[in-house]
Amino acid sequence: EETTQKHGLEASLFQSLQSQDGESAKSLLAKYVIAYLATSIQLAILSFTLCYVLVNRGVDVGALLSLIRFTPLVLLTVVAKLTGKEVKEGGERE
Repeated sequence: EETTQKHGLEASLFQSLQSQDGESAKSLLAKYVIAYLATSIQLAILSFTLCYVLVNRGVDVGALLSLIRFTPLVLLTVVAKLTGKEVKEGGERE
């Protein structure tokens, strides 16, 4: 229950499966599966719709996604340098 609230359903299920606790996994699924599916399906529909609209309007979605993925990496590098951490190629900290 604490793992689910802190890290999400996937982490909690993984933890219960690693500990061979089938009853815990069943109870987690029974409790959270409806909310998980409803949220995941809605986000997937929104994501596919947004991508469809962007592609239909001629937007280079691949380049846009690269920019979205690249920007947090740049920010992470700047913040890490400000805190005195060394950052290797690819965003990994030493």
